Amino acid sequence: DTAAGRKDRLMYLMNAGQLLNRAGQTDEAIEVLQTSLREREAAYGPEHAGTAYGQQALAEVYMSAGRFAEGLDLSQRALQTFLHVGHHESPTALATTTALASAVGMRDDEVWQYVTDNSPSVAKPMIDAALVLAESMPDATGMNYLRQLAEWGCEILPPDSPQLMNVIALWSNIATDRGDHGQRQMAIGHAVDEAKKLGDPAVLVNVLEGRALMLSEIESKSEDVREAYQEALTQALDHDLDNDAAGVLRNWALYESEVGNVEQAVQRFSQAIEKAEASGDEETLGRTQIALGIFHQHHDFPDAAQPLLSEGIDKLDPMHPDVACAMLHQVALTENLNCPCHGGDGVATDALSQLAKRFFDRSGLEDIIESVSYGGDQDGEKGLKVQLSREPSEQEMQRLGIAHGVFQNLLASNDGRVRE
Repeated sequence: DTAAGRKDRLMYLMNAGQLLNRAGQTDEAIEVLQTSLREREAAYGPEHAGTAYGQQALAEVYMSAGRFAEGLDLSQRALQTFLHVGHHESPTALATTTALASAVGMRDDEVWQYVTDNSPSVAKPMIDAALVLAESMPDATGMNYLRQLAEWGCEILPPDSPQLMNVIALWSNIATDRGDHGQRQMAIGHAVDEAKKLGDPAVLVNVLEGRALMLSEIESKSEDVREAYQEALTQALDHDLDNDAAGVLRNWALYESEVGNVEQAVQRFSQAIEKAEASGDEETLGRTQIALGIFHQHHDFPDAAQPLLSEGIDKLDPMHPDVACAMLHQVALTENLNCPCHGGDGVATDALSQLAKRFFDRSGLEDIIESVSYGGDQDGEKGLKVQLSREPSEQEMQRLGIAHGVFQNLLASNDGRVRE
């Protein structure tokens, strides 16, 4: 029973408790970490960093268990100790404390008082720790915490701060993943406000275009989507940003196509090509030509589609995902098959398997592909099955990943309309 042995036991108990929590055995983790904290208090006293470690670990597990008030009490005590001794764990404890304070329903100013009372040298690393915590919190509490974190960050961080953009981006992404349209709109609203403060027209165009895409994805009113695209386009045109204007117009054209407004789609595509040519950017022009070629293909104008697809492919890096997408549509045209993103009655399974094999061959993978088929696995999950004839090289594996991803994404856009 040496001092070294007691220290090893304390470390073991903490590690065991954290591992149990990660494994989803929360009750067992709490029991182990409660034991760990009692022994740490006995060994170090109530205001030692070693005890604060135990308090912090147990507070985090309480948060996982939804026992926010108990966790906040422990986290506050740990934070006071870490700050008092200038410990490097202070930012993590600060993040845990603000997260738990938010979870128990404290007002925004009360939550962030913990941070504003401390120096920016603590606040900035605290944000990094807070982002990790926010992703693990339950939906409602996690989203509210991210909102508070973003709004507080907007007050103390400069608009060009990468951390601020990371907070807002994570807020938007988690809201998207969880289908919370209201929170997503709030996040993008903050992004627009911060981009306007920044004074960089290209950044503002990008954020405004993101808002338009968001509105189209959540099926907002058409006039709202068009107004958002127009604002992004006006910003690009006012600052002679031809490349950015081409991107906005391309996505606007795709939106008009999706809602069945073919005449408007043609007009926006024409403008997009004009701006892409003016920009002198080969990638932008190539992507726009491919998008227009696919548009023509979907509307049964194969003679117009083929040259645009070919020209677009020639302008892009062979590994660009748009090249794979264009090749897939070219194969469909050549073989007189529907592309997997084509609507109507869907694509027959046999034809889809044939299309996939031709596409992979065209993508430079003929030497490594033994067979390609579309069908269900033993669990009934349908998808593309690729049998390799040999071990692929690193470049072949990268190309295979891109091709497979493009095909699967287009299948998903077909809403599962695949006929047996």
